[in-house]
Amino acid sequence: CESLNSIMIPANTTVECWGKVFSSCSNLFTIVVSKNNAEYKSINNSILSKDGKRLLLCRSAIIPEGVTMIAEAAKETGLNPEKALVLEHLILSHHYEPEFGSPKKPMLPEGEILHYLDTLDASLYDMKKAYESTEPGCFSEKIWALDNRSVYKPKWN
Repeated sequence: CESLNSIMIPANTTVECWGKVFSSCSNLFTIVVSKNNAEYKSINNSILSKDGKRLLLCRSAIIPEGVTMIAEAAKETGLNPEKALVLEHLILSHHYEPEFGSPKKPMLPEGEILHYLDTLDASLYDMKKAYESTEPGCFSEKIWALDNRSVYKPKWN
């Protein structure tokens, strides 16, 4: 599997264990599902159910591959399938934009909250790191992750 870097899922394929089948293929970066496949579709190198509501395989470095195991763990533990689906959605959508690895934006209020809490946490982390190298009464260097803003460190801090 080490030499496999792309796959094409044909129209007649209906296997639901993609995460297990290809999880050890570390060089697999291109995934395409035939447009004639009745069960699956591919978006951004991921395999999803045709309705787009269930992620079966994700080759994105940003979104954890553990998401593909939630449904299986839910079956093993007896977790309500709807709760598993909601949990998958929260994890997948919290990065918000496709360019950051999310196949969908949040479709639940909790997902929206999670997205903004994650963004707030990242911003505060970057500001704290800037404080460490900034003298009191001065501005930090511009911080790319904060839209090139500088952070002011008050003298009284």
